[in-house]
Amino acid sequence: MALVIADRIKETTATSGTTDFVLGGAETGFSAFSSALSNSDTTYYACVDGSDYEVGLGTYVSGTNTLQRTTVLASTNSGSKVSFSSSAKEIFITYPADKSVFLDGSDNIIAANGSALTNLNASNLASGTVADARLPASISSDITGNAATATALATGRTIALSGDVVASGVSFDGTSNITLSTTIQANSVALGTDTTGNYVEDITAGSAIDVSGGGSETATVTINVDLSELATSTTDGDGDFFIVVDASNVQRKLTKGNINISGFNNDAGYTANVGDITGVTAGTGLSGGGASGAVTVDMDINGLTTETSFQSTDLIPVYDVTASAIRKGTVANVALAGPTGPTGPTGGDGPDGPPGPSGGTGPTGPTGPAGGTGPSGPPGPTGPSGGTGPTGPTGPTGPTGPSGSPIGKVLQVQVVLMK
Repeated sequence: MALVIADRIKETTATSGTTDFVLGGAETGFSAFSSALSNSDTTYYACVDGSDYEVGLGTYVSGTNTLQRTTVLASTNSGSKVSFSSSAKEIFITYPADKSVFLDGSDNIIAANGSALTNLNASNLASGTVADARLPASISSDITGNAATATALATGRTIALSGDVVASGVSFDGTSNITLSTTIQANSVALGTDTTGNYVEDITAGSAIDVSGGGSETATVTINVDLSELATSTTDGDGDFFIVVDASNVQRKLTKGNINISGFNNDAGYTANVGDITGVTAGTGLSGGGASGAVTVDMDINGLTTETSFQSTDLIPVYDVTASAIRKGTVANVALAGPTGPTGPTGGDGPDGPPGPSGGTGPTGPTGPAGGTGPSGPPGPTGPSGGTGPTGPTGPTGPTGPSGSPIGKVLQVQVVLMK
């Protein structure tokens, strides 16, 4: 991001139009822009193609190896960007006359524009003397640092404080330190999180709390618990609380459901047995029972009074095997059937009964084996004659017969028998 001027930096470029110059490589005997410039550095450039030229301030972009045409100083296009053709061009770092500073024959600084020297920046001036004529008559901006020869203020001042914190005025001229004695005005400071001290303006007592001694800056406040102020509970819910102090002297609240009876003075003789029943006694018609552990009670009819007169509406206990339960039933509903007797002896055979009806036809049996060949029957009648068969092939020519009558003819007939 610095302005860089370097010697013997020249490359070619084929950029056309007014876009940024794409650098095409150093020419022989010269170095590339990338050897002297870093990304965002600026430099003065000149680009020529033999007929047009452009001089300006360019910004180098290392990522694309291009030179942006930031500010045009002079060109054949009246000081604006030249729309170059695509032909090869030279581009190099230059020292524009408009930006040059040099010494004349008397070693005086000469600038292209002398007015530029009226605003001299000497922030890095390491030595030398600046004439008074070069300094302003008065300074309106802030000045930092210490005056080497100052001993006192030209005009002394009186410093005092007023407001919530006050201090009487003390003269100050810069020759020595001063001390202010301050006083905080009454009721002028609001207490906050950064204050210290023991002042409590007042404490309001809440339910079951008594407070005494508050309301002044030197008061000693006393806070007591007064349980008589609590409302009387009329419910017996398991969530009600008792106030207790544990073995570590820590105050806690305890629900009634979490208080063990064994922790109290058992003047009522409660036991630690779990459950609602502490003993089972067998009554009339029962046996068993007990006061601890698993207790069993059985029916014992021997303990019942013997009944000798029954009515139909009297009840008797029965065990229903279908329902697997003991039930009651009336005497009238009890069947007085005795038990089933033993099986008697088998009787003798009775007489034969009449024949039964004929049964239906049974299924057809399987086919029997084939019989032997029977004798030949008599010849059958002669069948009708068959049709005439096709004419057979012509036989060989027979020998020539004797000469016959001149008017006679020999007829040779070949008979072919067809079967």
